[in-house]
Amino acid sequence: MKALSNPRFLAIYSGALTLVFAATVLCGFLMMRNPQFGIITARRINIVEPDGTVRLTISNRADFPGGWYHKKESPRPDRREAAGMLFMSEEGSEQGGLIWGASQLPDGTIENHGHLSLDQYEENQVFALDAGQEGKDKFSQITIADQGDYPIEEKRRAEERIGKLPEDKQDDAWKEFFATHRHDVNRLVLGRARDGSVGLTLRDGSGKVRILLNVQSDGKPVLQFLDDSGKVVSELTGRRSKPCLRGFRGADNCPKKTSSGCCITNDSIERSPSVVRALHRARRGSATNHEIIFRTHTQPETHTTGR
Repeated sequence: MKALSNPRFLAIYSGALTLVFAATVLCGFLMMRNPQFGIITARRINIVEPDGTVRLTISNRADFPGGWYHKKESPRPDRREAAGMLFMSEEGSEQGGLIWGASQLPDGTIENHGHLSLDQYEENQVFALDAGQEGKDKFSQITIADQGDYPIEEKRRAEERIGKLPEDKQDDAWKEFFATHRHDVNRLVLGRARDGSVGLTLRDGSGKVRILLNVQSDGKPVLQFLDDSGKVVSELTGRRSKPCLRGFRGADNCPKKTSSGCCITNDSIERSPSVVRALHRARRGSATNHEIIFRTHTQPETHTTGR
């Protein structure tokens, strides 16, 4: 007992405890710097830079993050419908994401969806992949979009402001906003629609459809070209048609006038000497500038001759 109360023993004992504690802390610190795990179970994981900037979030549905802009998170209650990942830039703003989910409702209806998107700098998505099912309706598509050249935060502030207005004034408020802020436009959409058709839609910079390529749900193919007013100016379908030479300028006694010139069948070629002469000039390369379009069935070939 006297040995245990000896001051020298107590000093040695406390020193030994201090060394053991320091070694334990040091080993724990080293393990934290380079940990190895077999399985990690978590509700949400944030990947951050050394300065704390969040660059990637992996989350379940309940804890999915809101909107990120310059390292500040704003509430997004609409993001509680799916689990996924959120991508952030070096400045702490959203840059895209991946979400997914699938469930069967009590009545047996299937709801399934997946979405991958990449955003324009401080704006909304410019590229997206979507696929899903709602009941018996299935869809999948690729979308390429144009966005306005202004921060998306301006659009969010407009949403908050306009959302507080009476409903009968909200449309005019949005028109006023987009008069100075370009509206996003889906320039290209390729995919399968809910009705079972597949197609490609191309729009110009103002959002007007200019080309439609579609295989309808009944199997009928169609290719349409539209002007800026939405009127179909040319159309190709799978229906058989007589061979037709179009585009002759100045052919006399034209048997069939079209918007692109003169439509000439094999029979009319035999009846029109001027058409025969024009064909010979085109083959020799001595014809004046004109364009001949030969269409058989659904395969168009365009030949431009002249000098």
